[in-house]
Amino acid sequence: MTSPHDAWLAEAVDAARECAHDESPASLEGAATRLRIHASLERRRGSSKRRLTVISAIVASMFGSTAFAYFTGWRPFAPATEPARPTAAPAIEHEAPPRARTGPGPSVPVEPPPLAPAAPPGEPAPPVLAAPPAAAPPRATVGPPARRPRVLPEPAVRAAAPLSPATTPAPGPDAELAAYQQAHDAHFKGGDPAAALAAWDRYLAQYPSGELAPEARYDRALVLVKLARWSEARAALAPFASAPVGAYRQREAARILAAIRDR
Repeated sequence: MTSPHDAWLAEAVDAARECAHDESPASLEGAATRLRIHASLERRRGSSKRRLTVISAIVASMFGSTAFAYFTGWRPFAPATEPARPTAAPAIEHEAPPRARTGPGPSVPVEPPPLAPAAPPGEPAPPVLAAPPAAAPPRATVGPPARRPRVLPEPAVRAAAPLSPATTPAPGPDAELAAYQQAHDAHFKGGDPAAALAAWDRYLAQYPSGELAPEARYDRALVLVKLARWSEARAALAPFASAPVGAYRQREAARILAAIRDR
């Protein structure tokens, strides 16, 4: 690519050649005019280039500083402000521990000063010396309170009240069952109907309304039949036979009563 100066030089050489061929005054004047025009244009181009170069340099410097500040995070220098002083925490007042109260020390009896003998009349009385103040009693040192030993309560011992000879404990179910079992064994295991009858009488006298009283009355009636005590046997079987049909021992008592009715 040829510069403007080279193009102008080539154009000047061509113009000189034309002048050499045509040496007429008109051609020379035309060549001089062209040279002046080219020189003026060249000067304008040079000044335009210089002006453009200066403007480009100014724009480049402005753009470069702005870009540098943007990419580096630079900020204009600001005067440093004084940091805020930390506020001191309020002072906590520590209360003094309460002193242990001490009781007044034992009072020390102060003896009264001896009385001076009375001066005879006419003589000046001797000066009475004041008794020195009694020294304050020493302050008792109070230590920590002594721990009292823990007293465990004594187990209460209940004394069993002696049973009155007049009162006897009510018989329980075990005693009733034992009495019934004794009469039952005498009836069905023993061979003495009289002993069995006595055992049934003792049971019914002690437990007339016991749970086993109906069975004991029926078995007693059977013992009376064995002993051939017919009237007593009929009287003992009559309540069972006259009971509603299906009641306890009703059918057996009715059959036995019918069998011994005429005895």
